[in-house]
Amino acid sequence: MDSENTVISPGDLVALIDHAESGDAMACITLGRLYYEGVCVPRDPRRAEAMYYSAELTGQTDALRILGSMYLNGDCAPLKEETAARLFRKAAQKDDPLAQYYIGQMYREGIGVETSPSKAEMWLGRAARNGIRSAARA
Repeated sequence: MDSENTVISPGDLVALIDHAESGDAMACITLGRLYYEGVCVPRDPRRAEAMYYSAELTGQTDALRILGSMYLNGDCAPLKEETAARLFRKAAQKDDPLAQYYIGQMYREGIGVETSPSKAEMWLGRAARNGIRSAARA
């Protein structure tokens, strides 16, 4: 979604909210992004967090990874590196290549987890095999 060029009519926004409230994971992710970026709605990282958690309940790895990034960056609450690591690991276990890369880097650097070169190598290797080029160089 190109947030700079995003225009959503009031009717489409209402429909998106209705879909999100009825459990549509993609609607939750889309609405979460709108709240996070403040596009077409007031910026509200807490509402974004709630939308991503709703999507995560359906098993959406994108939502897990986005939540992990929000916690790692302190975007929705105080910095929560351990929570970020847990979310990245959960998405990585579901074969999300970016989450594999992020958790691999966290194990390499000891961010939110104990430093573990073997776990870092395992996750970065999986990320590389799943198309994340920078993981092969990490």
